[in-house]
Amino acid sequence: MAVWQGLKGWVSALSGDHAGKAAETAPPPETRDAPPSDLRAAAAHLLGAEVCARKILMVADPSCQVLEHAGWLDEHTGGVEMCSGLGDAGQRAGHLVEDKIVLVGIDYFTDLDAAITALAQFRQDTPDLPVVMGSVTFSRLDLSCERALIADASIRLPVTRPQLAMALGAALSNHRHMRAQLLDRADQGSRIAGGPQNDPLAPVRLST
Repeated sequence: MAVWQGLKGWVSALSGDHAGKAAETAPPPETRDAPPSDLRAAAAHLLGAEVCARKILMVADPSCQVLEHAGWLDEHTGGVEMCSGLGDAGQRAGHLVEDKIVLVGIDYFTDLDAAITALAQFRQDTPDLPVVMGSVTFSRLDLSCERALIADASIRLPVTRPQLAMALGAALSNHRHMRAQLLDRADQGSRIAGGPQNDPLAPVRLST
C-alpha cells in the first residue's frame, strides 16, 4: 500500500508541478530545406544508435499527440507497431525478434488509479520491456528511475522530438540499471538462502 500511494503521489505531483519548466517544453528551432541525407543523419544522432535499433510498440488513443511522431520513429528506428492496449503490446513483443521499447500515452485510461494499475501489471508481466509513459497532465520531462515499478521515463505531452529522443534513450539506460540492481539483489539473496530451490529471477518480477 505504501508503494502504491508513493507511485500515485509521484504521478500526481508530476502532473501539478509547473514551475520553472518552460525551457524543457520550448519547441526546437525548425529545420528548413535540409537534404534527406542530412535529416536521416540528424535523426540518427538525435535518437542514438541503440534507440534506432529498437522497434517501438506504441499504445495511444487516436487523439494522442505522440502519434505525430509515429512516422518519424517508424522511419528512423526498427519500426513502429501500433497496439490497441498494453496487453496487445505484451503479446506483440513476444512475437517480435527485435529489441523493443513501449511508448504509452496514459491519457486513454479512465483515471490515474487505472493507469497505475495497468502499468504496474504490465511491468510485472513483461519486466524485460523498457517503458516510456506520457500524459498531457505531466508538467515536465522526467528521466529519472523514481517510478521503475511502472515506467522507465516520463514525458509531458505535447512532446518535441528532442525530448522524445531523450526519453527513449533514458528509458533504455534506466531499465538496464534497475534490472542490473534487481538481478544483483536476487543473486545475493540466493547465496544467503544457500539453496538451489530459490529462483534468483523471482525478485525481478516487480510487485505493487
